[in-house]
Amino acid sequence: MQKNEETIKLDTSNLNTILNDEEFYSKPLNAESNIFKRIFLLNVQDYMNNLYSEIISKDIKFNFSHTPPLQDSQKIQVELLENLLNQKSCDITKMSLFKLFFLQQKSKFALILFVLALFSISKCGISILLSTLIDSIQQDLQIKYAYGIGLVLLNGLSIICQHQFYSIGYEYSTIVRMSMANILYHKIFKLHTYQIKSTNQGKIINMISADLNLLEPFLIYMFVVFNLPIALGLTAAILWIRFDGPQGLLLLALLFLAYPIQLFFTHRITILVKKTKEYADQRVKLTNEFIEGIRLIKMYAWEQSFIKSIRNLANQEHFAYILTHLQYVILRGTTFFSQMWASAIFFMIMHYGSFYEINVSIMLSTLQLAAFARFFCVNLSSFGLDFIANLKIVLERMRVVLSMEEITQIQYLADQQQKEEGLVLRNLEGYWNIQGQPQIKLSYKFNLGLYAVIGKIGSGKSSLLNAIIGEMPKTTGSILLDGEDIKNRKVGYVEQEPFIFPASFKENILFGRPMDEYLYQQVLEQSNLIMDLQNMDKGDSTMIGEKGLTLSGGQKARLSLARALYEDADVYLLDDPLSAVDAKVSRSIFNNLKFLAKQRIIILVTHQVQFAPECDQIIIMNEGQIMASGEFKDVNQHLNLITDTFSQQEQQVQYKNNVTKQDNDLYKKEELTSKPVTLDTYKRFIKQWQCPFLLIFMIIFYLGQEILLQLYIFFISEYEDEGSFFLLIGMLCIGALVLNLIKYGITTFSILSGTKQTHDQMINSLSQSPISYFDTNPSGRILNRFSNDKSLCDFTMNLSLWEVFELNSYFIVSIAFLISILPYFVIVMFFIICFQVYILTRSYKIIIETKECDSIQKSPLFDFFKNTLNGIVQIKLYKQQQYFKQFFNQLSNNCIRSNFTFYQCSTNFGYKVHLSGWFASVIGTMIVIGVYENQSVFSQALLILTIFNDQFQWCMRQMIQVHAMMSSCQRMYEIIDLKPEAPQYLEIIQNWPTIGEVRFEQVELRYRYNTPLILKGINFEIPQKKRIGIIGRTGAGKSSILQAMFRMSEIEKGSIVIDDVNIQKLGLHQLRSSIGIIPQSPFLFSGSIRRNLDPFNEYTDKELWDALQQTSLDEYIRKLPKQLDSDMTQVNSIFSVGQKQLICLVRIILSKKKIIVLDEATANLDQKTDDLIQLVISKFDATIITIAHRLNTIADYDYVMVMQDGKIIEYDKPLVLLCNSKDDLEITKNTEFAQMVKATGNENSKVILKLSKRNNK
Repeated sequence: MQKNEETIKLDTSNLNTILNDEEFYSKPLNAESNIFKRIFLLNVQDYMNNLYSEIISKDIKFNFSHTPPLQDSQKIQVELLENLLNQKSCDITKMSLFKLFFLQQKSKFALILFVLALFSISKCGISILLSTLIDSIQQDLQIKYAYGIGLVLLNGLSIICQHQFYSIGYEYSTIVRMSMANILYHKIFKLHTYQIKSTNQGKIINMISADLNLLEPFLIYMFVVFNLPIALGLTAAILWIRFDGPQGLLLLALLFLAYPIQLFFTHRITILVKKTKEYADQRVKLTNEFIEGIRLIKMYAWEQSFIKSIRNLANQEHFAYILTHLQYVILRGTTFFSQMWASAIFFMIMHYGSFYEINVSIMLSTLQLAAFARFFCVNLSSFGLDFIANLKIVLERMRVVLSMEEITQIQYLADQQQKEEGLVLRNLEGYWNIQGQPQIKLSYKFNLGLYAVIGKIGSGKSSLLNAIIGEMPKTTGSILLDGEDIKNRKVGYVEQEPFIFPASFKENILFGRPMDEYLYQQVLEQSNLIMDLQNMDKGDSTMIGEKGLTLSGGQKARLSLARALYEDADVYLLDDPLSAVDAKVSRSIFNNLKFLAKQRIIILVTHQVQFAPECDQIIIMNEGQIMASGEFKDVNQHLNLITDTFSQQEQQVQYKNNVTKQDNDLYKKEELTSKPVTLDTYKRFIKQWQCPFLLIFMIIFYLGQEILLQLYIFFISEYEDEGSFFLLIGMLCIGALVLNLIKYGITTFSILSGTKQTHDQMINSLSQSPISYFDTNPSGRILNRFSNDKSLCDFTMNLSLWEVFELNSYFIVSIAFLISILPYFVIVMFFIICFQVYILTRSYKIIIETKECDSIQKSPLFDFFKNTLNGIVQIKLYKQQQYFKQFFNQLSNNCIRSNFTFYQCSTNFGYKVHLSGWFASVIGTMIVIGVYENQSVFSQALLILTIFNDQFQWCMRQMIQVHAMMSSCQRMYEIIDLKPEAPQYLEIIQNWPTIGEVRFEQVELRYRYNTPLILKGINFEIPQKKRIGIIGRTGAGKSSILQAMFRMSEIEKGSIVIDDVNIQKLGLHQLRSSIGIIPQSPFLFSGSIRRNLDPFNEYTDKELWDALQQTSLDEYIRKLPKQLDSDMTQVNSIFSVGQKQLICLVRIILSKKKIIVLDEATANLDQKTDDLIQLVISKFDATIITIAHRLNTIADYDYVMVMQDGKIIEYDKPLVLLCNSKDDLEITKNTEFAQMVKATGNENSKVILKLSKRNNK
């Protein structure tokens, strides 16, 4: 089945639709429908007829969905709700949220209650007519037919009311659920990024993906609870009249003995569900970290550590689910067949207490009434109570988020008489920890011009920028721009770790803002992006992968710069964008900034001190304060804080390897061909159970329980005033109760154990999947398999399968009993079943595929929400909240549209099945009235005909519901079936590697099939324990060498040999765990500092502290309250980017690898930190491979490799590549390396030459 699932992208040209297909049914279902069509659902039938003729030869697409009514537009709903919420912001409670979300659609709310009331009246009327009809068996045939017609008409009315309830109720449910999602989405724009992370981002994601989806199928049963007084009142009135007084109410009292049990277990379930969701939040959060950090996790060979942690949380969640469902088992087992044991006890009391003389008509009609009371007042109301219990938890979780203190930066009022021009920070203090010490504390005035902010790592540079843009949790003092609040002015911001949206290059720059062609071209030039775009097949229309997968570090930084420049702002805050680009580009961008600074305030945080003399002002920061400021001559003596000698400060030369031209369009609009749910899916689902043979016992127990129920009805219809009668029905009740508990328990155990096993296999398979899978699938889509799909299988699937097994068993046994009583009725049933099969064949594909479309439309919403969380700072800064809200609103309307379509088609199917069954009951009733005069046969047949149809249509719907939910299982199985990369474990080679000798022999590499070669037959050898620097321009293939060494992508030809062992013969775990890496972007995950350094608990505290001491981090960490056990969840508030990189260095120090790789690891670090890292690794007894970002760093290395177009064009000692003779005082060769060195300037060229002579032997 082909579905339109696509990577979420910002489409500035068209916000009205996600798809460009011509609309198939662009009007609401009720647009041209009269009241008659609406009541009998003929409007839906017309739509389904059109849809069926359309899809005979093709699949359903999203544009086949009908349009929801205008009044159901999320924009209208959310604006109203947000206004009301703002009025209640001082006192948000669960009850206020309930009123907010559920009572705004008062007309729908009232209509649902009215339909339910009418349904209750019709069911109670059926009980009266059934009793009267059985009593009239000896009367005139005409009178019996009159009663019979009244009986079937009331039954028909109840059918109409029941399906109107589903039709309106599910619409109401969908709108409420999406309104809650939109309110949550709107709220995140009012919070600090720090608050979002402290709330647990996984929890917020889980609220959108799992919590609200669980409410969807059960919300309508809340109305059953509200309608309970009417149903109970009518039932009580009939029993009072029927049994001549209050003794009749004893039946209700017995039925409602189950209520205290319900309340007790509902309370227990509420507690357990809350605990389950907490475990699920933690599991989803950790799984999200695993997916987003998978590349480095594989390089570190840490998969098993993450798998163990995720499985531990999954085990806790699984145990909590077992306890929760055990409560459900007891609750359902004792209450769902309460009409059986309650009626038996009631009849015994009536008989032995001589309160009333009972007979067959009284007992069977009372049993029908008890069945209604049990089904409506106990069963459905228990669903309603379960929903309310879950709703309390969801509303409480929402209350916590919605009650969070919103961004309330001080409204700085301008002093009109002393209005200062420029950006004035007065007594500014900024706190990451509200109750701790300020991270910055300063006063300063910025006038027009270019300001360089420099300082060692952790000095507060980035915190200063965060305070200015209002992203620190707490700031005091004032921030005024030309005498007014800076929030009212335009600010451009380039973050240190650029946020890239999975959209086109152009859309990432525009970021929702209107297109200005002149300004757009101007910022492309200022950001030096023209050449990059020319090298992309689709230019600025090229789609960028999630987190900028297809871009180099330099391209990401320049894209973020272009986004900031496009704001045409008054102030630009640039957090070290020049560190990621080469010398020529860096100089060009800096010159552009100098020109721009004539009319703007530009604050440039940088580690490139060589640009400092050319800036208008230099600010040196230390421990959150301004240590010195002024022109270069004023602060020169303080520069040793950053580097020992300014004259030795080198230029950066970075040539980040880029995904080549053919890969630039990695993420495209994806046409997802989903595997259909087949019999094999069900077989696999059952095989996942710990004991698949339990299915046989389940069927036996379900059938056995229904047989006992039918025997109960049979013996009542054969009632004789004998003592053994009540003993017999009492034994039947006890047997049914025992079988009830056993069958529910076995089902629950089987399903939960199967889901747990599926999850474990999923995470294991995902860890072994090739990196290309993660590169080509958005993380949100993958995460959805572990959140929403797993949640459905854990919870909803279990409850629905109870219904399917139970109702199928009831139908089979009822039909068998009915045919045994009315043999000729088999002919009627044959035609009715044939007709229902016809209905099923016409409706099945529509329902299944509309459900699949519904599921697929949720994925873009989920991805968009997740991406918004990641880019919330930029969205708020560029004031694009309204644009993103509008886009999210459109995605919400798409979800409502597909959801409406599925539920309307599903309801219409149930209605037609119910109606055809009603015709069968009409014929059967007429036959019984006209043929049978035996009261026993007559009454038993009537009761079965009256009840079985209700159960059968619900059974059919639940079967389709389960089949639709099996698509969640199918998607999880697709994760399990992913083609794995090479084996993790093969025969271990002991004591390997020992010396760290690396040899590439004719190595060819391409990233994916049918793409050009990235490495083109390269040959080189790195002698043991030598240091080699790899440089080259964009796309040269530098990082591809590392990818090949780690076998992230398998080579096509040639071999890679380390210490005389071909790495293709090694298991991936041994290979990757034997090579150390310090990445460009440090990877830190939630948990303690200890766990980040030592995930396998291999080292002692002393070893950890010794390693930290070598990086000078020990002193800083000892100051933290919990030291090594300090939580890293709020990592940005604990460590700067430079400190995070040092954490990665500590990992290398601990592991003592023989081969160490630095993948542009010091690109964003100050010179002193870079020097520290180089000093530490120079002491290692290991081979060092560095992808160079600063030529000075590799100038004293043993070898330098220059790459170009996937080939090695130069490889020798640095001095050999620079000079003809070791005694030369200047560069005398014209090699590519020599040209690069010369590009850094005359002074720095001399420094590099001098450094190259240090290691010349």
